[in-house]
Amino acid sequence: MILKNTTNMTQGYFFLGLGKYYIDESINLLKTIKKFDNKRLFGIMVNQEDYQYAKELDLFDSIIINDYSHPLYQTVKTSFEKYCLIPRITFNEYLPFEETIILDSDILCISNPDNMWEYFSNNSQDFNMTGFEWDENWHWGTIKNVSKIIGKSVPHTHGGVFYIRNKEKLKTYFDLCHDVYHKYDECGLLQNFRGGRVDEPIFAVAMALSDMLPLDFIKYPIITFNLSGDTVFPTNLQTVNNLNINCEEYIPFVHMFEKSTGNNYKQILNKILN
Repeated sequence: MILKNTTNMTQGYFFLGLGKYYIDESINLLKTIKKFDNKRLFGIMVNQEDYQYAKELDLFDSIIINDYSHPLYQTVKTSFEKYCLIPRITFNEYLPFEETIILDSDILCISNPDNMWEYFSNNSQDFNMTGFEWDENWHWGTIKNVSKIIGKSVPHTHGGVFYIRNKEKLKTYFDLCHDVYHKYDECGLLQNFRGGRVDEPIFAVAMALSDMLPLDFIKYPIITFNLSGDTVFPTNLQTVNNLNINCEEYIPFVHMFEKSTGNNYKQILNKILN
């Protein structure tokens, strides 16, 4: 069954699997989602050499081979920029579904995600993320300066969850992201992550310039962070910025920064699957 919302748009999840490790991590995420949601589609981007591996898994409705001939790849200087930043700021050029939620591979699904889809689908923005309208400590405490330079209040955005509604005007927003990417230093953004640029503040500056806002971590409980393996699910515990407060609804996703090698990740994965 292909899920369509009230405007007859196909909905699907999408992952970046640029390397077998990330494909395998995406499989864990996919399997936990399927414990709660068998209605929506699944897609993944892979490298050419991993296409057959991903295809033989027979788990994905769409497999896209990354095209490294894109001009933006000629400007990268770190592996993060090549395998994460550029694929993200070009989402609008290749996503296969009409409505897509892109998730980091080191996330796990811990409860029914239908509310998340409603939050994003019912919002007027064709591009969205989770975050805070304002967080003065974000981007290594320099976001006040960034906001002053661009003349707009720049929100805190988190790159673990993206929502994209495939509309023609989406290109205008992503073109703006490309402009911010090229003017990264001029915007006052720091290259403090592995010696290079980061996608989250690029999206945030482009959102500010477009008068857009992310969905608040607490008002719209979509994702929480780094839960312990003995957590009882479902949970409404929001741990972002070490807040540890209870939201009004259960949270469908947890972002585990320790990745699939961590003990808490393994415990949560086994708990959800079994």
